[in-house]
Amino acid sequence: MFVSARSHAGERRLHGAKISRFAPVDVRDWEGVKRVVGETKCDVLFHLAGSGDVHPSRDLIATNVQGTVHVLDALAEKCPDARVIVVGSSAEYGDQGSDPIRENQVPNPRGPYAVSKRCQTILALDAANRGLDVQVARLFNPIGPGQSTGYVLGSLTHQFRLMREVGQVSRIRLGRTDTVRDFIDVRDVAEALVRLVERGCSGEIYNVASGTGRTIAQCIETLVRLTGMRPEQEVAPELVRPSDVLVAVADTTKIRAHTAWQPARTFDESLADSLVPDAHE
Repeated sequence: MFVSARSHAGERRLHGAKISRFAPVDVRDWEGVKRVVGETKCDVLFHLAGSGDVHPSRDLIATNVQGTVHVLDALAEKCPDARVIVVGSSAEYGDQGSDPIRENQVPNPRGPYAVSKRCQTILALDAANRGLDVQVARLFNPIGPGQSTGYVLGSLTHQFRLMREVGQVSRIRLGRTDTVRDFIDVRDVAEALVRLVERGCSGEIYNVASGTGRTIAQCIETLVRLTGMRPEQEVAPELVRPSDVLVAVADTTKIRAHTAWQPARTFDESLADSLVPDAHE
């Protein structure tokens, strides 16, 4: 996403800024990316384009890795003064034990997706070393209205919502329920990205998360309480991945100290909003 948001003093202020137009482009297309970046003359670029495929594929690498090369190279050539937020993933950390994860811990990515996101971060930091104004926002587990059913809580809220609508309890299919994740409302994520543009530092990695861990089993209990539905649970073998990390919870000290950002919504509020039918339409 491209934004023009430079004040007269040269500072970037995004609150109240408007997106003047959308310019769809495939990040795998170098000429297309270079053309669009050149036309926008943006002050700020949020690089969120990517593939979430957990399986090895040429498209995964072409999108997440080569696509990032295209975006950063185009900015260096066409908009060298732009501020860039590259959105990374907590999957880059891999297994770091049970303590909250800090940004300076050595990544240990598991699986093709995590490796591709780690490569993306390395490219972003290298671009910062070469003079581009680049930060990495390392997202943990965004949740909220309209989330795809391809994500665990997106799938669970969708299934619970349908049960509540028809007034009938059924069976839900899911993977492991003992994994611990750090969930953060997508609207709080958006606010964090804005704060990073305004107050973050180039060449830095920032965890974007709530700092609170919950098991999937605890998430299910919250949905039971919010909907009054208690379904049977069925473990789906295809949803259990060998590369799954048992615990992934963030230390958010750095982003709070640098930007004064903190989540505004509770976990219950995020799930309650996700259960609203309009959120999925």
